[in-house]
Amino acid sequence: MVTSDPEAIATFIKLHVSHVVRIGLETGATSTWLWTELNNIGLPVICIDARPAKAALKMQINKSDRNDAAEKARIMQCGWYKEVCVKDLENHATKALLVSRALLVKTKRDIENQVRRLL
Repeated sequence: MVTSDPEAIATFIKLHVSHVVRIGLETGATSTWLWTELNNIGLPVICIDARPAKAALKMQINKSDRNDAAEKARIMQCGWYKEVCVKDLENHATKALLVSRALLVKTKRDIENQVRRLL
């Protein structure tokens, strides 16, 4: 077990593995951050779609975190995964601005409609 910090993960991998072919991350809340930071460190990171991996893991008899990790490693070794594109942090910032703008436009429209109804 290691903390979900890119430096800790990179240190663990470099201490325990001499040559890394690929490191697989499932899509999730922290996958963009981890992928970006591990990629900047120079590790061969790919992000896989969590839905097919979850479907494969559902077939396990003995469910545990250790068994899930071993099964995910087998999925990565066999190539039974779908790699997803990870957007960089600039794209996420742009999307956040666009979503915020859309919310402001909707709020402005709702206020104008309320004023019209009152008048």
